Amino acid sequence: MTAESRHSATGAAILGDMRSPLAMFAGLLDRSIQEIAALAADARTFDISRIGRIADIWDNNTFPLVSAACAPRLLRAGRARAGLRWMADLGPDRRELMIDLEPAVDVVLPAAGPELSAYRDYQGRVRPGSFPVTAELVAALTTDYDLAGASVRSLAMRPAETGRQAKITLAAPRRFVPGSGRLAPDGARRPWPPAPLIFTLRNVDDLSFDAGDRIGFSVTLADSRPVVSIGHGGHLRAASASVWPQDPRWHESAAGRAADAVTPPVRRARRKPGRHCRGRAGHRHHGTMASRQRRDQPTGAVPDHHGRP
Repeated sequence: MTAESRHSATGAAILGDMRSPLAMFAGLLDRSIQEIAALAADARTFDISRIGRIADIWDNNTFPLVSAACAPRLLRAGRARAGLRWMADLGPDRRELMIDLEPAVDVVLPAAGPELSAYRDYQGRVRPGSFPVTAELVAALTTDYDLAGASVRSLAMRPAETGRQAKITLAAPRRFVPGSGRLAPDGARRPWPPAPLIFTLRNVDDLSFDAGDRIGFSVTLADSRPVVSIGHGGHLRAASASVWPQDPRWHESAAGRAADAVTPPVRRARRKPGRHCRGRAGHRHHGTMASRQRRDQPTGAVPDHHGRP
């Protein structure tokens, strides 16, 4: 038997049947790499939004795949299935993306759960997700933040899966008073700076912005499409929009207090799948305990890199 045939036989032994959970897990990685390469091949069609979403599903998730591949034959399917379910547990958006990349994984994933617009951190404080921009949402934002006095901290336009996507970060003064000051490096309590509000607008078809005219912000809806006004003459129109109030004191706002009354308590920490994998030298690589709150990605998901529903 040649070295090449031995390699092929080993690969077949590891993956087993092509419909096995481990084969699906490995296939998902293959499809992810292939699609990222295709999306990055031409600067004119470079889609940083989808590339980021695809790369994000493998953050902290390659270890379960390797653990499943290294496991004894009878344990591989169970570990691969647990790893795929762990990966999909971030919410319906993550699950949908996984199935879009590798349709076969649909059979091993549980049904998509409901989207929650808020979650709790490790301290039990309610934190905001990414909310779709609606008339009700705009009214709630203007109750808690002075949008007319807000300034544009950054505005970025980039190609996305469909059309152009704009991301606007505002520094918005609060209309509510935080219960405690910000702890400075010297131990003193300082006033909180304006709250960052991050707007994501999709399928942008009209944009006018002057960096010298960036004070004042408003958003209205015309035929269910968001229309943003910036300063005296800036404007932006898009097909849809969402906003993430990245405010560390959001739990004290009117919207935060309302969310606190209906947001489920923090889930117990759980052990990450694929706790260990024995390599050729017999060394055991240990996984870590992980408590993952909800994050990521719109709509209703939490775009925090370390969150979990």
